[in-house]
Amino acid sequence: MGLLKLLHELDKNNSYIGPEKLKRCIGEIGEAPPLTDQILKELWSPDPKNGGKKKKETHILALMPKTIKEISLSLNSLNDFKEFAYYSPDIQEEYGTDSYPETRWVLMTKELLEGSLGQTRDKQLEMASGYGDGYRAATLLEVALIGTLLFEKIRLFSDDRFWRYTCCLDKPVRGLKTVVGFAPASLYVNYDYDYDDVGVAALREF
Repeated sequence: MGLLKLLHELDKNNSYIGPEKLKRCIGEIGEAPPLTDQILKELWSPDPKNGGKKKKETHILALMPKTIKEISLSLNSLNDFKEFAYYSPDIQEEYGTDSYPETRWVLMTKELLEGSLGQTRDKQLEMASGYGDGYRAATLLEVALIGTLLFEKIRLFSDDRFWRYTCCLDKPVRGLKTVVGFAPASLYVNYDYDYDDVGVAALREF
């Protein structure tokens, strides 16, 4: 399968956020790194945690930009571009201005990891890093950007019956895990207890 055909398939399945989508939905992002053979090979590799499906079926390929409209990408700037439904003041104070270090591609699981709901933060981070080589839990900013740009089509980790959050890599706030969830209205960036509606997604950067 050629590259353009693969990207079209991913986009059709709400599994791709590339430079064109970022420009259309938010603004100019500057130069984007190419999709390397390593990334393409990873997309075609089996996902051992999902019955041998290809990772192109179980993951979202997204470009995380360092800047948008020549402004550093952060939770605060993303909220200015695409306002969140709820943005915890404590999260904003602690992490709002943290910028993304460099423009790079990431792969993130579409679903929360099986068995991760209701686990402790330490266990959820362990599950994410144990998903495969190079994997970890996603940061608040990574989940917020990916979820915001896909929100018109899908609600990550949630459906009409359930509202789920993912535990994020960012350190706890007020002793509670940092989370991102997707309500019917929009994105929630908050911190939470070890409730049964909080699981974890796994992400790998390139």
